[in-house]
Amino acid sequence: MPHHTHPTLTSLLFSHPPPPLPSLPPHPHPGVITLVFLILAATNFRLILENMIKYRLRFNPLTFLRTALTPSGNLPLLLCWPLLACFALCALGIERFAHLVFLLNLLNTSAALLAPCAIILHTRAELLPGFALTMATIVLWLKLVSYAHVNWDYRWAVCPGERGSGVVPEGVEEELRYPENIVAANLAYFLLAPTLCYQLTYPRSKRFRARWMAKKLLMLTGGLGLMLFSIEQYIQPTIDNSMRPLREMDWLRMLERILKLSIPTLYWWLAMFYTLFDLWLNIIAELLRFGDREFYKEWWNATTVGEYWRLWNQPVHKWMLRHVYFPLIRHGVPKFHAGLMVFFVSAVFHEVLVGVPLHMLRLWAFWGLMMQVPLMIVTEWLKGRLRSDRVGNIIFWVSFCFVGQPLAMILYYHDFRQVRCCTAAACATCIVAVQDGVGWWMLPG
Repeated sequence: MPHHTHPTLTSLLFSHPPPPLPSLPPHPHPGVITLVFLILAATNFRLILENMIKYRLRFNPLTFLRTALTPSGNLPLLLCWPLLACFALCALGIERFAHLVFLLNLLNTSAALLAPCAIILHTRAELLPGFALTMATIVLWLKLVSYAHVNWDYRWAVCPGERGSGVVPEGVEEELRYPENIVAANLAYFLLAPTLCYQLTYPRSKRFRARWMAKKLLMLTGGLGLMLFSIEQYIQPTIDNSMRPLREMDWLRMLERILKLSIPTLYWWLAMFYTLFDLWLNIIAELLRFGDREFYKEWWNATTVGEYWRLWNQPVHKWMLRHVYFPLIRHGVPKFHAGLMVFFVSAVFHEVLVGVPLHMLRLWAFWGLMMQVPLMIVTEWLKGRLRSDRVGNIIFWVSFCFVGQPLAMILYYHDFRQVRCCTAAACATCIVAVQDGVGWWMLPG
């Protein structure tokens, strides 16, 4: 009896291969992109209306100018500015004492950093003048260290001795060689130039562009106005309303405050970046005909946290490489430990820049910078694991602009109010100063 097999469902369905589907042409999505931008514009416009209805117009540029230009009466603080010039002149004179140059430079740079900071803390300087002096002090310290370090290398390059007599490095113009650079004019140009790394000569532009300068100055005024507007109109009231959830440890409400603060903080940070790096530094470079104008690279496309730190602030990045990272590498320090030391130095100065004008050291900025190291390792691992640049870029934006900066602002402002309320100044003074529109960054000392 013949054996009959019944066809299965699979054989009936796939007995013949299905015909290939025709390839569909790609569909562009300009309409969807337009819709996304319209939603973004409508959402931001609604937030602007909500803020105006709730707080009215708080921004008053005249109040800021009056606060910034009115003498504070702090004579020791005012004397710190000519004192900084004295430290620079001392650096010039120290280069003539070859046998004591290391010790004298160590004492001079240490005094240049510590003396102004001590005066700010001792005199309880107002916040805005204190911040300006702290920033100038740190910049001067970085420049003086570079000046001493580079001249030290040139001294050993041209002097025969135990380390050998090297040839002056290429790229130095023939008409200016060490020690002919040890003159006041050369040092003054370096101190004014928009760079932190000293060298004997710099590339120079051919001419001064007056029309370009007028345009940049106008844009600089607008950028500063946008920064002040975002602080007084958005950031200040949001931070002030974040104190109660922080005291009560209401984490859900605290998360809402951080997210609400993240957008104006991001706008302020972008305005600060454009105003400082694209306008102010280029204006100084144009005035001095300074030719090297690579102040930043495409940091907004960073796929890892480490890539961001290598791209966004080129003057500081080059200083760290030249005077911290590569010297440690030459002395046999592993690359990871040398990179860790770079972040440590950066974290210390971030804390000084914030803590000294606020007259308190809470280490929020320090640990925020040091936590970039494990975050950098994680983003590098994710980039290799997922093989996607977009994931790292998303993590960078979320961790830096939508979480890190708003949280740091809230923590510092919370501690700042606690410190001020515990001193002779009453808490009411702080509240009145805030309500008058002076701004939380300008409260009297």
